[in-house]
Amino acid sequence: QDCGGSGLDDQKTLGEEALVMQGATLKLKLSSRLEWLEGTLEALHANSSNIKDGTLLKAVQKVALWSSPSACEVLGKVSLGQHVFAAGPPQHVDEWLMVPIRPRGAVQLDLMRTCERQPLPLDVCRQLLSNLPHCNRYTQYRVSDMDSSCHVAIILESLVLTSLTSHRLRLGSGPMCASPRILVEKIEQVFNPRLLEKIILELQHMTGLSRGGCETVLPPDHPLLLETACGVQMNECLLFHGGKDADLDRICQAGFDPRLGGQSTGRLFGRGTYFAENFSKADLYAGSRPFGKPSGTMSVLVARVALGQAYRTLVPMNDIALPPQRPGTRDPYDAVWVPPKEDGGCVDHAEYVIYKDSQAVPMYRIRYRHDSSCLCSRCRAELQRVCSVGCLPKIAGGGLS
Repeated sequence: QDCGGSGLDDQKTLGEEALVMQGATLKLKLSSRLEWLEGTLEALHANSSNIKDGTLLKAVQKVALWSSPSACEVLGKVSLGQHVFAAGPPQHVDEWLMVPIRPRGAVQLDLMRTCERQPLPLDVCRQLLSNLPHCNRYTQYRVSDMDSSCHVAIILESLVLTSLTSHRLRLGSGPMCASPRILVEKIEQVFNPRLLEKIILELQHMTGLSRGGCETVLPPDHPLLLETACGVQMNECLLFHGGKDADLDRICQAGFDPRLGGQSTGRLFGRGTYFAENFSKADLYAGSRPFGKPSGTMSVLVARVALGQAYRTLVPMNDIALPPQRPGTRDPYDAVWVPPKEDGGCVDHAEYVIYKDSQAVPMYRIRYRHDSSCLCSRCRAELQRVCSVGCLPKIAGGGLS
């Protein structure tokens, strides 16, 4: 009996020791987990202090896009790897840190990471984008992929994402839709020495007609305005131009041809080459069918445009083939520009039109696609068309949320 009793006591002691060891192991695991969690939260809060308006963020997984930091309405998704720009510092909402982003919405901070390379100050960006590449008789036309981490590529992606805005469901009518959600796949640099020589000669000609410079069209602090190449203000700027891929291939090689302007989408301001300061406006004309369903990877050109002494119009000018004549001279204006409706114009978003091929040169090509959660005017129009024939499209993630 003593032996039996001693055996039971030993088993009880061993069981207690095992429980103690398991408890210690669990406590150690919990302690390590808590230390990791505390470290993550500290890093998250430290990271949040560096986030401000214009900070470039990258999604580390698929992230819900909320209508505002404190709202419960979901606008869509931010895809894995997609870049967004903060519209201000993070905000505490219950136990979450939410970051407002451009052009609208908010995302959860712990699902985003701050990119190592951030956009440079405006004056530095302008200087980098204003530099004309050097060319001589031996340089040849080429198109080359840009490193996505280089400063110019980051600046260009910033210009693209921050210029996205809402457009009407139908051309000229209908309600305004959400801003497009796009993914920039790559940026190409276009180098065409012949076209660069043409715009430099055109700038010299324009300078001769306006020796004192031109009245600025874009505000002095506008990110698309460039430093002048000829010493006086000639309204040189970067603007967007969308089109079919085959047409953009031809433009990169042969340049813009105003004689072909308006062949497929009308000529509200005559026969010329049209440009936009909003990437989303150029997006409407990109792909195989303007204003139609976004077709996979599409392209928009970023062109250096010399607007010179530009004529401001508030009404359509359908029949013109060159700008109106300058007062007191026999020379026409260099370009036509149209302010948006909010400033008295006749279009929702500003447009710029040139009538000479030597006033613009393609500098970059943005290759991009619409996100599967995009509900812009193009994507919504296609959704309505499909619904009207009685079948719903299959959208990634399941359903139409």
